[in-house]
Amino acid sequence: MNDERAKEFILERDALNRTKLARLIDWSPQSMNDWLKGKRGIPDDRLKDLEALLVNYGFVRKANEA
Repeated sequence: MNDERAKEFILERDALNRTKLARLIDWSPQSMNDWLKGKRGIPDDRLKDLEALLVNYGFVRKANEA
């Protein structure tokens, strides 16, 4: 999975509550913030959950992503 698409999607939308997104995928807000700043990676399971959540806000996965 490519986390850059999800990261860009979040960073381009100021209205998204990043703290709430982090909590909804059972991840700490600080870890989410560090990932958005490029200071850490995101675990595959968290990325999968995040992408599934972002679909509700208009995020479109690539055809080969599930």
